[in-house]
Amino acid sequence: MKLLKLPPKIFQRITAAYIAKVGLYEVFGHQPIKVYVRRLSNKILQNWLVVFLERSANGLFGAKDILPALIPKTVAGCMLFRNAGCARMAEPVERLVNYANVLVFTEVTGKTSSKDQVWYTRRVAEAVANHCSMAYNLVTKASPKFLSQLEKDKDDALFLSKAVATAEVDLVSKMLDQNAPMWSATQSFTLAIQIASRSDTGILRLLLNHRQARNSKAPESLRSDIIYKSVREKCISRSGRVAIRLVEWLKKNLGHQNHRQLRGWMVASRNTLMEKTVVVKYLLDMGFLFRLASLCRRDFFLHYWLDAKIWLRLFLEQDILNVEDTYKVRYDRSQETSLLRYAVIYCCVESVEVVLEAGTKPDGLQIGDRAEYSIRLAIVGPDSKTVQLLLGFGADTEGGNDPDMCSTLDLIPQGRAFGPEGYISEILLQ
Repeated sequence: MKLLKLPPKIFQRITAAYIAKVGLYEVFGHQPIKVYVRRLSNKILQNWLVVFLERSANGLFGAKDILPALIPKTVAGCMLFRNAGCARMAEPVERLVNYANVLVFTEVTGKTSSKDQVWYTRRVAEAVANHCSMAYNLVTKASPKFLSQLEKDKDDALFLSKAVATAEVDLVSKMLDQNAPMWSATQSFTLAIQIASRSDTGILRLLLNHRQARNSKAPESLRSDIIYKSVREKCISRSGRVAIRLVEWLKKNLGHQNHRQLRGWMVASRNTLMEKTVVVKYLLDMGFLFRLASLCRRDFFLHYWLDAKIWLRLFLEQDILNVEDTYKVRYDRSQETSLLRYAVIYCCVESVEVVLEAGTKPDGLQIGDRAEYSIRLAIVGPDSKTVQLLLGFGADTEGGNDPDMCSTLDLIPQGRAFGPEGYISEILLQ
């Protein structure tokens, strides 16, 4: 059950009075920009409403149509309840009703002490502020007052960021029409782009397609860096669709990206949990294959990749990796290894399956005078499923047997995947 059941129109009327009393800029203009980046705008409004209702008690007392929603009990009953000292034992809803009753009693009789009055006023103010989840939207949709306040604001670049945070397309459009600086060397517009790219693609498109964005006097390096940071943030936050839109604009207006940018986007995509390959695949399809291929190959064998099987499949499809080639890996740079051997040692069984399905030989490659025979590595590895998978693709259990070395089957008792019992031997001997 909600603490208060205020009709939306009544709450909007309180909000409108609040704006008229305090002024919109006082609410939003003096807040640090990090509040908007962290999406605390709604909390700002709630806190300011508490202050407003607290300092302007008449704003609440004078709203007679609110009182029926707040007060299902009589003033006398409330005062008796409070005087009995049971307020702390009451349910939260009942307590708020009591606070509201005391406020009415105060308005009518004026017999409550000023200290109690402030205390009760704060309780009701907090309840009002916390009740309406749409409070922020109600404020931003008070268009005439909102827009007139914007016109008076001096710091257009900063206020543009805060206007973007409201998610009001018409408001942002009006700010742009008033020639608010689009690209600023300050942090302001960088945050405006980042805030817009977090949720609203309509506002993002409006910012990017504005005439000042196309014909800006700001250095290309500044604009490129702003968009680069936003794309990287979207890769991390799993918003591939927004990131792709930013990349499209960047390529269309500023040309190809540099090596640092491409690698930054790839690293951000590599470390996310969902939609991993969306942005990288789009970059490859856009014609960055040649520039990204070496980065992908180098990073794949040097760093840990979440869900390596997904990336393996993409890189094999794009011919970035090849099952017939050898590579230097992060733990042993002096020796080259095949993709299958790397997957058996460093990746999960799903990655091994991806490599096998791509057509590699289940016994591995012949590298110089050395044959790999990956099943020997799999037996002493941590996962028995890898052994079963290699056998299913036709791995040779006699491969790698050398007079000077133990046979493949003799490795079973040493295998971490199978333990000293060697219970997998029946499968190997079938």
